[in-house]
Formats: sequence, C-alpha cells, structure tokens
Amino acid sequence: MFRKLLRLDTKKRISKKNLLRLYVIDELSRYIKDIDNLIILVDSLNKKLLRKLCWLLSEGRKNSVFKIINDKRYKWTFEEVPVEKIYLRPMNPRMKKALEKYDYKLLQFSKSKEAKRFKELEYDKEINRDILLAGEKDGRIILIDGCHRAISLVKEKKNPLKLIVGREKVKKEYIF
Repeated sequence: MFRKLLRLDTKKRISKKNLLRLYVIDELSRYIKDIDNLIILVDSLNKKLLRKLCWLLSEGRKNSVFKIINDKRYKWTFEEVPVEKIYLRPMNPRMKKALEKYDYKLLQFSKSKEAKRFKELEYDKEINRDILLAGEKDGRIILIDGCHRAISLVKEKKNPLKLIVGREKVKKEYIF
C-alpha cells in the first residue's frame, strides 16, 4: 500500500520530508482506516506541523524514530532486502534473552518457539503497512520501526521485505 503511496522504485532516495510523511501516515493508519482522507490530511500539513506531529507520535510510542529520521548523517533509500539479512532491535525487556539467543536475527527469531511465547507477536493477518524503517550499522540492516510487523510478514512468508534504509552519508575525500 505505501509503496504505491510514495511511488517508490528500488534504490530510490527518500527525502526527509517524505520519510516524516510516511511515518505519520503509517502511525495514524492504526486509528484512521480511511487512507485516502488520511493522506489528504497529512499532505495539508506544512513542514513544521508535520515535524511536530512526527515528534509527538514518536514520543508517544517511546521510540527514537523522530530522532533517527532527523539525524543529518543519514541518507534514506527504498530497498527490498532479503529476510536473512535483517536484524531486529530490542522491543521490550521481556524479550531480551530470547532475541539475544538468536543474535537478533529476524528470520531465526520469527521461526523460534520463543517467539510464540509472546502474545504481542501473534500473527497479524490484517497487516497492510508493509514498508518498514531500518538503519545500517556495522554492516547489519537493523529494523528501527516495524519489528512486530516484520515478524508477521516473515510468518506470511514474505521475502524480500520492503525497507526504507538509512545509511551514513559517505564523506567525499578528494586527493590532489
């Protein structure tokens, strides 16, 4: 759904404003099911209000998405990434040991008996928010937002997953 919304092509660069917009639409779509009107609402916001709403949603969810999106060190691209190359990040303290056992690897953890113990990880067949936010750190693609959805997508046998990946910008060094 969101791929169509943004008209994304593989390896297409995503602007910070478009990323803020996607995050706000993604978060509000949990509560507002009329996506067309939600898009109209979000698109009517100026950049300052869009940033403020993104900040409020990120603070309310107690995640660091707003901070990460606004970090100027990263450039963002849309990519389709094989599930085997994706890592989770801590979701809550109760899951820490189970995630560590599988080195936070999405595929292995999703198929594990431990994952079945957590009610919040039960399969979500209503999933329609299929683009996830990730960052690259030390050569690993680590999910920033959408860990629960990623587990549902793996259970649905989706591979590769659609990610917006933040990578540190490479400083160009010139040799004269």
